[in-house]
Amino acid sequence: MVAAAVSLTYKYKKGTGWGVGFVICSTMATGYQLYWDFIVDWGLLKTDSKNFLLRDRLMLRDKRIYFISMVGLILSNFFS
Repeated sequence: MVAAAVSLTYKYKKGTGWGVGFVICSTMATGYQLYWDFIVDWGLLKTDSKNFLLRDRLMLRDKRIYFISMVGLILSNFFS
């Protein structure tokens, strides 16, 4: 919410401080979203799991879908 508010303010005020705030807030929001999706939701980097780098219980059988989704999420966050 903070990133959205700073982004909206920067859009209308165009100050250097708002631009720096926008970059910082957006970077932090993206980092938190990626952390939550990868580590909490998908269990990425679980070395003791029966599924390579994923959590034990998966909803989908094909593990490639998870890794493709991760790459797509990264690309969509950095290029949108």
